[in-house]
Amino acid sequence: MPRGSSDAASVFFVYPGKPALAAEVMTSAAKLIGQRGGPTTRTWQDLEVDGRLVIDRVLEAISSASVIVADVGSMNSNVLFEVGYALASNKQLLLCLDTTDQSCMRNWQELGILSGIGFTAHDGNSENLAKVYLEQRPELREDRLWEELLVAGGVGPRESRSLFYLPVGLRSDAEKTVDRLLSARRDLSIYNVAEEEQGLAPLSWYSARIYRSSAALVHLRSPSRVRATVHNARASLMAGMAHALNVPTLLIADELFEPPFDYQDLLMRYSSTRRLSEKVDNWLDGLPIVSRTKTLGRMSLTAELPVHRFGEYVAENEQDELAEYFVETGQYRAVLASQTAIFVGRKGTGKTANMLQASAQLRKDRRNLVTVIKPSGYELESLIEVLSHLPRRDVADYLLDGLWRYMLLTEIAVAAVREAEGRAAGIATGSPMEALRAYLDDTGIATDANFAIRLEHIVNELMAELASLPSGVADAEAWLGKRLYASMLNDLRREMGHALKGRKRVAVLIDNLDKAWERNADREQQSRVILGLLGAVGRLERELRRDDAWRDQVNVTLAVFLRADIFDVVRQHAREPDKISTLQVRWDDPELLARIVEDRYVAMRNDEAEPHELWSVFFTPKVKGRDTRTHLLWRSLPRPRDLVYLCNSCVLTAINRRRSYVSEEEILAAEVDYSRFAFDALMVEGSTSEELDNVLLEFASADPVMPVSEAKSLISSAAPGSDVDEMFSRLLRANFLGLEVEVDRYDYPAEDQAKKRALVMARKLEKTKRREPRVSVHPAFRPYLEIKDD
Repeated sequence: MPRGSSDAASVFFVYPGKPALAAEVMTSAAKLIGQRGGPTTRTWQDLEVDGRLVIDRVLEAISSASVIVADVGSMNSNVLFEVGYALASNKQLLLCLDTTDQSCMRNWQELGILSGIGFTAHDGNSENLAKVYLEQRPELREDRLWEELLVAGGVGPRESRSLFYLPVGLRSDAEKTVDRLLSARRDLSIYNVAEEEQGLAPLSWYSARIYRSSAALVHLRSPSRVRATVHNARASLMAGMAHALNVPTLLIADELFEPPFDYQDLLMRYSSTRRLSEKVDNWLDGLPIVSRTKTLGRMSLTAELPVHRFGEYVAENEQDELAEYFVETGQYRAVLASQTAIFVGRKGTGKTANMLQASAQLRKDRRNLVTVIKPSGYELESLIEVLSHLPRRDVADYLLDGLWRYMLLTEIAVAAVREAEGRAAGIATGSPMEALRAYLDDTGIATDANFAIRLEHIVNELMAELASLPSGVADAEAWLGKRLYASMLNDLRREMGHALKGRKRVAVLIDNLDKAWERNADREQQSRVILGLLGAVGRLERELRRDDAWRDQVNVTLAVFLRADIFDVVRQHAREPDKISTLQVRWDDPELLARIVEDRYVAMRNDEAEPHELWSVFFTPKVKGRDTRTHLLWRSLPRPRDLVYLCNSCVLTAINRRRSYVSEEEILAAEVDYSRFAFDALMVEGSTSEELDNVLLEFASADPVMPVSEAKSLISSAAPGSDVDEMFSRLLRANFLGLEVEVDRYDYPAEDQAKKRALVMARKLEKTKRREPRVSVHPAFRPYLEIKDD
């Protein structure tokens, strides 16, 4: 029954039913608050009738309460769903946990997404919790966390036919099925919030995207899957937010998943990918048409900051705004300078930003034709399956060369026709472009099908007929040539030359190849697929530039953007690796990297501010005695994604604390949030495994600098029986550890060649100083692991 003296405000307590002792802390605290003059209190157990609980009564209780007190220490999915529901219902939140319970503290750190809100420690003591509540009296606060999160996240109007999609993140057949289904939906805009791409974004970012979406699809992990508890806890929080906003929400999970009570009516379990596809397809078909709605008026913050955020830390999420504060680099200028090249860089270094900005810049000249190719992962995986059935490597090479040549030529032709059709004048009758369109129609090349669909179609055709592949090399190549339309490519090349000869430039930009990279799959086969593309790019450029009696020259350039760790593996399988020339996307110059946030600050102040004001007015000038600018560059990994995330976290922390500028205290608190983001990103970019998780966590509370032997000892303790040297090398490549190359100077190598150089320099230092080489844990990971800075 309700307890307390006031009907004007009420408090609702949510918590797991087990362990019973922890639940008793919450029920006892609720009684104490009511008995000591606090507001009316209720717990979810007060709503039970004959031992049964109806979810609608829980959600009604949340909606009618002023404050929600939630014990989040167990990462319980029911509780997180209710917290999300309360948050998006604009309720005051008091999150609490038992800080004397190590598992609760580790759960809170792993969950991460709520770290900006903070928690109250009750330490298993109901008196403590009641006392803190009565001191804070959150029911009397006038601020609204939800609205502040929306402002900080860059909220926009709700968009019709837009889907918030949280994938399962395992690259399983089920995930590929959903991805394939969504990519074929031309009627939907997809907000894919995969952690592999976004990392763990701030809560404000998810809040704004859920608010803008007209539907939400959330894929849960079976409990036996790696990191299932933390994934499902985050997913439950997001589902609760969507449900509170009356956004049609579907949660999906395999048949082994036991649905939490709170959202069992929103959950669809599947036993096969066919069943999954049918269910999701039917649900998507039934989504209502939502008209574009306005935002919540002029939402303002309790303490207004001149800038609420520094834009998106993932380039794909800010394509429209990127031009306002894009920092030009030599690599970007190389893309513009009619140069065919392979651009290699770590995740987050700006490869996609370079591609997007170059694409936009090149399109400003109407004489250019620009086509962006972003293959999905699943059709390349099918191609690898085809390669495994071929008798010899030379036959496989023939297939890859022919396939990529066909795909690139047809993509250019299709892009040319689409672009011409989109012009006001359309395609003139009797023109070379009309002849090219007619040729595509006659040969069955659909101009309304994207690259991924056409590639999937041809690979599926090959798979279906593999049983009839001849055994001889010549016969096998002839068989493949027929199915790769080799005989028609010369005719297509001729028609393309006529249609495109007046173009100043045809620029082909290829991104997303890492989507096909399966960490535990056959690396040689995967490398050959990418090598086949790289080889075809060079040959196709030379072939299209030829001008003779039967073909006109096409001035084509092709740029490929590839992740550095993938390229390192690909090089190992190349016949002549030294002949693969690349341009490295790196941020070795801290001045250039600092401009990433400085230019954004100026742009968001409508060019009415100077860059230096960011560090003297907006941020406190000093952190731990060091210039703030220098400190943030030191703390973060040297890539735009990380610096933008860290600065955004600083701003959000200041907003939550109602500051008018970002103080040292907010920066230090934000570093913990950023450090968790960097740690999660490392887990996602590496092959997610309990072994890697255990090794990284073994460094918790360690010294920031240690001898190599001590680091290897920690690895051995965390992963007995593992290859210690390989794991140590892996931590170097991930920039978790850096090698001492000069006295007290540590190098964090970005690729294999840099790692080899660092190892040589470390050995020379060892001889000079006559002591064992040392490593340093990168400052980005120290706050999360509670490693004190040196």
